[in-house]
Amino acid sequence: MSLRSIFSVPETTIPIPPQPVSRQRKIFFLLALLAALVTGILHASSLWYVNDDCFVSFRYAKNLVNGLGLVYNAEERVEGYTNFLWTLIIAGGMRLHIDPVPFSTALGIIFSGATILLYGLLSWRFHRTRVEGSIVLPLTAIALCLHRDFSAHATSGMETSMFSFLVSASYAAVLLGSTRRSRILPGFLLVLAMLTRPDGIIFLGAAALYFLLIRRDWRETAILLAPALTIFLPYWLWRYHYYGFFFPNTFYAKSIGLPYYSQGLEYTLLYFKTYLVFLLLPLLGAGFLWQHRQEIRKETLPILRSASKEPHPVLLGICYRSEEHTS
Repeated sequence: MSLRSIFSVPETTIPIPPQPVSRQRKIFFLLALLAALVTGILHASSLWYVNDDCFVSFRYAKNLVNGLGLVYNAEERVEGYTNFLWTLIIAGGMRLHIDPVPFSTALGIIFSGATILLYGLLSWRFHRTRVEGSIVLPLTAIALCLHRDFSAHATSGMETSMFSFLVSASYAAVLLGSTRRSRILPGFLLVLAMLTRPDGIIFLGAAALYFLLIRRDWRETAILLAPALTIFLPYWLWRYHYYGFFFPNTFYAKSIGLPYYSQGLEYTLLYFKTYLVFLLLPLLGAGFLWQHRQEIRKETLPILRSASKEPHPVLLGICYRSEEHTS
């Protein structure tokens, strides 16, 4: 198998005509996806734990339900949480007299399973008609169900699984959208992600750059950003008025305004030490680029133009931040 067959760079802008999909291929794929989903749920359940950080959100949610506002202590407006939307959902559960611990862990498993299903369906959507007679495997879904950290944080009581799903769903909406109006959906999903965790704005920026540099359509970019301007910006102004600080308290308490690059590098190296298999990706990519350097030099511009008409995802991946707590 050549590197070209792995990365599958499109050689032409002419769409590949659909090939008939046999019933056996459909059943095989669905069984593989179902196995990945069940494995993911069982894996997450076997790693069940409750992160102590989630009780901060529980305290804010409880005070909100009791009429004290989004505060940790009565009459002290300090934003000690960074998961606004998740805290509101927990508060909604408390309002219905649901224990936040099983409620949050159940939601985590649901969003984790939804993410696995989402990437499985994307795998089928983008690869089922490429090669006649080929077998389609939901590789990203399988990788997620076996990923220890992804599964462990599903039951942590934190917002990680919901954030991962929202970012993944916005990615799918960008790929599947075909009209300018459809860009409102990924914009809205990314706003929900930013309300879940502020660093979701990184993904909004990446999507905006995609539409500006690849699609070259400022109207699509404006539609994408519209939910952020109409929903997230008013929220951010409200929270600034409510708490009196531009960022949550944890930003000032942990970094004191200073960058901590060495710690970030340490976490990155630790991740790749834990999952050595991911080191193959840059090596395969570098090998592919070197092997086809002459073709790429000639085909880069046509490929970019083709991508503006029809997306050709190479790897269906997922980004999420680990919520490790260190003392």
